[in-house]
Amino acid sequence: MLKEYNRIQRISQQLKKELAIILQREISDSYLGIMTISKVEVSRNLAHAKVFVTFLDINNEQRPENFLSTLESHKVHIRMMLAKRIRLRLIPEIRFIYDDTLLKSTRTSNMIDKAVNEDKRKQHKIKNM
Repeated sequence: MLKEYNRIQRISQQLKKELAIILQREISDSYLGIMTISKVEVSRNLAHAKVFVTFLDINNEQRPENFLSTLESHKVHIRMMLAKRIRLRLIPEIRFIYDDTLLKSTRTSNMIDKAVNEDKRKQHKIKNM
């Protein structure tokens, strides 16, 4: 059982690496912009893979769903390129999922910085009284 888990983990890492290269070098869609693959989860039977992506240059008017639909339109081409690069009997069906942990962590960090600065300002006021 442990051996199977290690194989799935190795395949996940290999898919992540190859997908990153394909998305960076082979897919020529300027709309996608800068993105990273944060994680790839492969099912136990290797039939499905969830690819968690983060888009780094999203602004307020752009929605992650728009980027995901653009990725979905390239899915067949991406799978064909994966089949050429990875030797598996079955190339997993890819499902792209937006990973918002980077956005959430940035917001949390900003909130913490704001609270710390406010506390410093209050302490400075108390000292000067």
